[in-house]
Amino acid sequence: MTEEPYRWLEAIANRREYVQEQLRGGRPGFAVSGASGILLAAPGSGGTKVFEIHDRIAMVAMGHPADIERVRQILIDASHVESFTRSAADVSLARLVASSLAPVLKQNFEQLFSPPVLVELLLAEVGGIRDTFVRVRPDGSYATSQGPLGLVTTEQSRESTLILELATTMPRNLERSTAFSLLSEVEKRLKSDKRAALVGAVEGEEQDCLEIAFLRRATEANRPTFELL
Repeated sequence: MTEEPYRWLEAIANRREYVQEQLRGGRPGFAVSGASGILLAAPGSGGTKVFEIHDRIAMVAMGHPADIERVRQILIDASHVESFTRSAADVSLARLVASSLAPVLKQNFEQLFSPPVLVELLLAEVGGIRDTFVRVRPDGSYATSQGPLGLVTTEQSRESTLILELATTMPRNLERSTAFSLLSEVEKRLKSDKRAALVGAVEGEEQDCLEIAFLRRATEANRPTFELL
């Protein structure tokens, strides 16, 4: 009996290692605050990685497509319930993560005989003055920051470091070309360092490998809007 807690801890450690291994190699996604809203981008190929959750909330995800869709549906359902029982204005990113998403992910991660949820998430909420970013991990843990940049990545790589470095110099007036320019510069530096292969996100070449969306800030005349660019 005295060995049971240690076995459980060992099993959790093995599960965490398995999840990290399954997610390793995923391309970093990011979101950057600008004067008129938040630019979200996710390089790579395959399924959709950038989603609208609610009027002011969007998500950049990496991981297994089925698990991404599962998490997306959890957040959308929770936001609809919150909007119906309270009001649309009361739906907040902090409450969605703390009350709806994080407990589900934590419970799933600790159920050793069920498959883990293979996702890493970056959630963004556009505000009146400051924007909010929440990084959510597969075990339900999360970290909140107040702009100007959010990044989702499975490991600290040269590419993610460059994105963090260069995104702080991006113009406040964000456009589609802004994301291409950033990743183009990342590509040049990676090639010069000889630490990674070609990023392949130069404007005019293979544009379908970079998914970009804009979460537009509300104005006196318009509500917040989500636009795929």
